[in-house]
Amino acid sequence: MIEYTAYSDKFLGDFVKFWNESFAAERNFIPVTDEIFRKRVINKRTALERFDPNGFIIAVENDKILGFAHAGINSEDFCYACFENWRGGTQGYIAIIYVKPQYRRKGVGSTLMQKAKAYLKDTSQIAIDGQCLNPFYGNSEGPFAPFWGTTEGISIKWIDVETRAFLSKNGFSPRYKGVSMEIDLGKFDRNSAVTASEALTKNGFLIKTMKRFYPILGEKLDRNISYSENYDYDCVFCVKNNIAAGIITVYPMKELGPHKYAIFELIVQDEYRSLGIGRALVLNALADIAAKNGKTCETLTLPGLSHAGFELYRDIGFQAVCEWAIY
Repeated sequence: MIEYTAYSDKFLGDFVKFWNESFAAERNFIPVTDEIFRKRVINKRTALERFDPNGFIIAVENDKILGFAHAGINSEDFCYACFENWRGGTQGYIAIIYVKPQYRRKGVGSTLMQKAKAYLKDTSQIAIDGQCLNPFYGNSEGPFAPFWGTTEGISIKWIDVETRAFLSKNGFSPRYKGVSMEIDLGKFDRNSAVTASEALTKNGFLIKTMKRFYPILGEKLDRNISYSENYDYDCVFCVKNNIAAGIITVYPMKELGPHKYAIFELIVQDEYRSLGIGRALVLNALADIAAKNGKTCETLTLPGLSHAGFELYRDIGFQAVCEWAIY
């Protein structure tokens, strides 16, 4: 008989084994230990989220884990800050739901979904929380490698028609098709960064690089975002009149090896777009990575939201490596 139960620490060892067996083939997979999962999920206590074992539902049969669902709640203040035209109330989200393939089409996934929705019954909206805003499985808190998936967080491959159909049946549709893109830095010409920077200098812009320093777009450099000292990242930014006009942040995906890097964020102030700032920032970031003996750099693009950004990366030499359903 299948039982559905809330998480307790007695499950940790078996669950970590289940996790590693289930997701080892996923892109950018990082092997997880009890310590890592406890630190990133179970012991999570931030201004955005506190882990609630009642929202972490595990399907078990004869002491064998078959699947699980993790649901959480975003506060009303968080929703007002992140979602334009939010109408009030909290937002429920399903951070992840998964069932072992051999136990699918037997009602396990549907029951997990029902129990997750029941846990979220008092929220104003329920969403599938993909990408960086997922407080447990994304990297909204700073530049670091997620457990697996995109450079922003766990996600669902676009070719996974079965999962997309299951989510559609439960009322969830993708907002975008995301495309992970990667560049082989062995073929990268570092001189291109110098050329792009010189062109901007003629118009009064300067390109700077700082470690563990994240300026605020459109503001003077004496103000910056403070990320934890535990995060290892570099920020390349474009400055005019001591104000940040554009920013790109990169971080090493150390858990995947010493030579792989990722782009955490690329953003240019609206009034300075179409001047070549984005291109210069990407090229300078890649030059810095190559100088550190980095071999590859990966980023996530949303062509439906920013086709220009997708084309920029492709023009520089990034290649599409995986497509994702972004909910």
